[in-house]
Amino acid sequence: MTTNVKMASAIGAILLLAFTLSSGGASAASRDADELSRWVPSLALETDLSFHPSSGAVRTGDVYGPYLSRSAAPSPDQPITSGTPAFADPYMVTPSFGVVAEIMTPAWFDLPGRPRLFGHADVIIAFGPTYQMPGIASPGALAAPTDDRISVTEASILGQGAANAAAVQPLQVAAGAGIAFTTQWGGRTVRFKPSFEYLRQEVELSSVVSRAVKYRDIQVPPPCNTDPTCLRQFQVANNFRQISISGKKQATYDGIGPGFQIEVDTGRAGPLILSLYASVKAWAFLNNDPIEIQASNQNAFSAGCQPGDTTPTNPSNPLLCAAEQANFSFQREDWGFGGGFGLRFRWAPEKKR
Repeated sequence: MTTNVKMASAIGAILLLAFTLSSGGASAASRDADELSRWVPSLALETDLSFHPSSGAVRTGDVYGPYLSRSAAPSPDQPITSGTPAFADPYMVTPSFGVVAEIMTPAWFDLPGRPRLFGHADVIIAFGPTYQMPGIASPGALAAPTDDRISVTEASILGQGAANAAAVQPLQVAAGAGIAFTTQWGGRTVRFKPSFEYLRQEVELSSVVSRAVKYRDIQVPPPCNTDPTCLRQFQVANNFRQISISGKKQATYDGIGPGFQIEVDTGRAGPLILSLYASVKAWAFLNNDPIEIQASNQNAFSAGCQPGDTTPTNPSNPLLCAAEQANFSFQREDWGFGGGFGLRFRWAPEKKR
């Protein structure tokens, strides 16, 4: 979050600098009547927030592989991860920073608002957070409880749980076109710019399930049995097997919809007119298929699942371990919206009088 705050502060400083330009420069910009009669290219720096309603789910099957104490699988009351199926429906809020290239045509005749066409293309870097869809505990490498007073059991071993993490990928592209209407307000040039907008985003879903299953009870040999740390590490490494299920998938989303921008010229710096703007946008996503991952136990041929790893309750068989599965899903709503602020540098050299 520190990086995000620094970036937002830097952008704010740039916008504040634009506001502090002299009013004389703004008046000069507003007097540039010839600007309406020419093509005006520009570059802008823009910071945005986008909002996308989303939902996700994690479903895990039963423990089929070797275990010491468990009712016969399948058993709906004993899923691999306790608490599944689990669901979440957060708003995904994604901050971003972009560079916008725009071209604006000369005004059409002498109509009210001096309408003129414009088009833009954006390259955007998103730096949003990762959202759990949902997350349960903290899956990872298995480890003994940090408190020596807690016994090493299936319930107490660390590194168990489920994660279904969705994140907007950094690189995005956008484009749009519309009509700009120009007026004067408070001695400054103001443009109202309704538009049609396009946005292309990628979302990555990274999912994992981790579970410790006790499949045998080997006694800890000396001298490890007298060292609490060694004893607990031995128990985790030798008496438990890990169900590890993971997957990763990406999807591309294309959105179209309306936009609206208000732009105010704030000053001139040589051939450049500086302007500040605020914008709002909304998108309907055309290819809004869900991301779905179905994966199996990746430790199906590891220790605890080999034919020689016998148990008194359930025989060892890699095929049984491979039948331990989980399903992950992510779904965006068909719409999203966003808004932001920007600083534009418009190329409009003053004509010699």
